[in-house]
Amino acid sequence: MLSPSTLASALVISLSITSAQAVGFGFEYLSARSSARGNASTAGSGAPSMLHYNPAALILADDPQLEMNVFLPKGSVKVEQGGETYRLDNDWLVSGSLFYSHPFEHAGRRYAIAAGLRLPYGQEASWLETVPFAPFGYKADMSHYEYLLGGGVELGKGFSLGANLFFADSDISTASAGTVFPTDQQRFSGSDQGWGFQLALHHQVNERFSWGMNYRSGLKLDYSGDIDYNAGIPGVPDAQFPASSSIDFPEHFTIGCEWQATERLSLGLQAQWTRWSVVEQIEITSPAGAAIQPVNWGNGWILSAGGTWTVNEIIDLHFGYMFTESIIEEPFHTPLTGDFDQHFLSAGFTAHHGSWSYDLAVIHVLEADRTISNSLYGFAGEHESSSWLVNAGATFTF
Repeated sequence: MLSPSTLASALVISLSITSAQAVGFGFEYLSARSSARGNASTAGSGAPSMLHYNPAALILADDPQLEMNVFLPKGSVKVEQGGETYRLDNDWLVSGSLFYSHPFEHAGRRYAIAAGLRLPYGQEASWLETVPFAPFGYKADMSHYEYLLGGGVELGKGFSLGANLFFADSDISTASAGTVFPTDQQRFSGSDQGWGFQLALHHQVNERFSWGMNYRSGLKLDYSGDIDYNAGIPGVPDAQFPASSSIDFPEHFTIGCEWQATERLSLGLQAQWTRWSVVEQIEITSPAGAAIQPVNWGNGWILSAGGTWTVNEIIDLHFGYMFTESIIEEPFHTPLTGDFDQHFLSAGFTAHHGSWSYDLAVIHVLEADRTISNSLYGFAGEHESSSWLVNAGATFTF
């Protein structure tokens, strides 16, 4: 009665949790201030979160800083099939980041060291068990934590280099309804750890213009765990099997620039390319057999533009726009990721008060409706999706 192919389909769903994210199942909104500016931050300030966006820019700060961010996405997905309508409405989910940076000078050269915690992937989603596509998975969640250590060094003439090493600790679980009995329940859960790195360059061309670039490595995680089967029928015993599944996480290339257009207005542009094509198929292996499901994700671009208007010494106003290119095409899409290009409109502010600064960003995701006529995973139909994101942060300067 165990169906590894069903669980593989459920794992496909776990890779594409909620439309409230950017490309694939990842998101880049790890700083409230950057979020409000469309995430155009590669050539930005020396904030501690630059450990994530561009560690070479950490040397731009004058004093040690601690930065905390809370990311709250909320999304909904509606699917119409055969005259019926099915909805997934997420409550406000919680993610976030924590960064500390310590700039210093030695022998006339600027340096910075930094440490941080980020959650760049994951979240959760749960459809009703009675939806017709439940055999392909109706529930999934991922907890993915990355711990970073890195810094930057000034090379001279406005140039600096930066790097970090990160350790990933990741857990994943899925649930699907079986096809033998309506009460069938099949669950896969697994965990793994891995290492990756980032390399970055920052160039302050003059007082008004700077640019930067960043490379983040991919990593492969081999999730080891168990498949649990529960028929939900009296007299039919539960079963558990050891199981494993590998997931390739993509590498990123980012380049951006920052222009101080006037004394009060700064503008930024950024482009990021993510190699999601490493995710070609999902395989779950267990003593019950191996299941392979194709996904054939494509590479994707994220294009960002944003700005900051300094009102006075206390308030900065931010605005931004971000476009993400869909990485999923028919027949591989699920209603949890929908085959949509996405447009993110953002606005926010920074308030300065003594040694503290407080940030708030609100982002609305605009997505077009889509008709899917061909799906391997039972999701053909009319699809709609909408999302709101809120990011709040605070930074303390020592």
